[in-house]
Amino acid sequence: MIQVQFKNLEPSVLARDTAVETLSRVIAQVPETAQSTVQVTLEMKDSNREPGPSLFHVQVIFQGGKKNGMAFQQSAKSLYVALADLTDKILKTLKKERDS
Repeated sequence: MIQVQFKNLEPSVLARDTAVETLSRVIAQVPETAQSTVQVTLEMKDSNREPGPSLFHVQVIFQGGKKNGMAFQQSAKSLYVALADLTDKILKTLKKERDS
């Protein structure tokens, strides 16, 4: 199961659906994650000290199953770029762990 929450960001059906679809592909490629609940936090971090665009932060935590407690995070100027980069990071880490 994939749970998505928004922090300092208006809830968006598109963002939620994209996160669920993207992480569903991770679960399909790494069967050890299938028993975990995946907690996803989509967040916008505004800097009051620095002018310019906001930074989007994505955090994924696997709860339960073989990957219990495993957490990943990524930030970027675009929510979707952060999500894509994080997905790549998760896949590389989990596949490397499985192969060792």
